[in-house]
Amino acid sequence: MPQANDLQELIEKDARYVAQILPGNKRPMVMEEGHGIYVKDSLGKDYLDCTAGISVNNLGHSHPKILEAIRTQSQKILHTYPFGNFICRPQVELAELLAKITPGRLSRSFFVNSGTEAVEGSLKLSRKYTMKKVLISCEKAFHGRTFGSASVTWKEIYRKPFEPLLPGTQFVHFGDADALEHAMTDDTAAFIVEPVQGEAGFIVPPDDYLPRVREICSDHGALLILDEIQTAFGRTGKMFACQHWGVTPDIMAVAKAITCGGVPMGAFISTPEIMDAFRWPPLSHTTTYGGHALACAVAKAAIEVTIAEKLPEQAAEKGAYFKKRLVELQNEFPNLIKEIRGLGLMLGIAFRDTGVADSFVDGCFEKGVIVIWTINSANAIRISPPLIITREQIDEAVSRFRLVLKGIR
Repeated sequence: MPQANDLQELIEKDARYVAQILPGNKRPMVMEEGHGIYVKDSLGKDYLDCTAGISVNNLGHSHPKILEAIRTQSQKILHTYPFGNFICRPQVELAELLAKITPGRLSRSFFVNSGTEAVEGSLKLSRKYTMKKVLISCEKAFHGRTFGSASVTWKEIYRKPFEPLLPGTQFVHFGDADALEHAMTDDTAAFIVEPVQGEAGFIVPPDDYLPRVREICSDHGALLILDEIQTAFGRTGKMFACQHWGVTPDIMAVAKAITCGGVPMGAFISTPEIMDAFRWPPLSHTTTYGGHALACAVAKAAIEVTIAEKLPEQAAEKGAYFKKRLVELQNEFPNLIKEIRGLGLMLGIAFRDTGVADSFVDGCFEKGVIVIWTINSANAIRISPPLIITREQIDEAVSRFRLVLKGIR
């Protein structure tokens, strides 16, 4: 076990050499290992991971199938000459698998390295295919922080310092199809939307919203881009969240749980005719590491386990149970908890006060549970554990939540 002075030295080196993105100091803890839904810090303390690395580790930590895929592929080949000059077997196998499980005619995958890159590619593709300019997003949306994705991310403090961003972007109220129809013009290239808003506090739209959005986009010749980066691969109780409403987008962006934390990766998926817009001029969109052999092999393994173990169905059943237990806490602490939100194992607690949310997150760390805030809703915290969580572990998490809430009250 590391000595205290070794840990202090690591903390100091982190502050000195690693780019920092928060005004204050990080938590003085070093996560050394993880197994299942638990992670262990350098002092040997275990934590229930109720965030799964922000909805990434759907299979938990150190899943044997993920480790096996990494080991097997790393002994074959890792990287080849990019830009479509050679055929990469793991890439083809993953693309075929995605074509089988994605809705409608989505069957062509462009592989990238992250969620924000998946959004960037989706936005470029929509403009290239439609030859239109306007991009519509939603208030409280989060799609990433590179220039294109930041342009359609709502929170002003993440856009203003970097302007001018993409011209021709605008925002409408999430869940309001009439507002979208009013905003549509003949020059609208695409509407990008999360099926369940993540950083807004896990907001689920009205049941008629996405079906109407689909109709509006089709009527106006605009593409529908669904940002399923946080919702895909079983998180909400379906393989893809759009399947709750029977809606098929023109482009779907995925990342996070595509490799269940094994290797950084993302993708955007579309129909053959739309994706072919990138054929001319040649190399209209490329990325050196996109479709990396190791990443594709790990993603294929992760999806195969998700299907074989029926994790979307498990997420639906366990999510309903977890939500029921959280509602019990809401009834027990009505002065603190305003609302329980979410779908499947994508659950949020909205508190009546921002200070309560802060105290709850800090208290959970002390009690050995990891939960975190949402960026666009200061009074809400997210609960998105690995999909392999058991009912007993859910009960344990709720018991610790109760102790934290009693301390706040």
